[in-house]
Amino acid sequence: MSALFELSDGGDETFDTLNSLHYSREETPENYVIKIAFQGLTKKELTLAVAAEDIFSVRPCLKIVGKRDNGFRILNGMINVAENASLREAAAAMNDGVLTIKVPKSEGKGPKPKPRDIEIS
Repeated sequence: MSALFELSDGGDETFDTLNSLHYSREETPENYVIKIAFQGLTKKELTLAVAAEDIFSVRPCLKIVGKRDNGFRILNGMINVAENASLREAAAAMNDGVLTIKVPKSEGKGPKPKPRDIEIS
């Protein structure tokens, strides 16, 4: 699993460097779990989606976008996941400024995931 993030501060220096975005990845027997700290952002300001394959990645990936109420994008990130990740069943929750994404594992390589938004609970 890898992550590619493009950050801008939107004038308020919320995310001024890549080091200001803290995330962890772990693998359990059933899931891939990604935790990303978004201090100062709410789940209403974040969008999580299954992204279509693009020129940057031939693997399935998740796209994370953060926007302020004024529409200014402050975060644009892509997280590539393993080929056996079942993005159709991915779920996300935001708790105390930490976005937790759980992506179940499947047996072998699954079908190509369709682009879709993932609701953040």
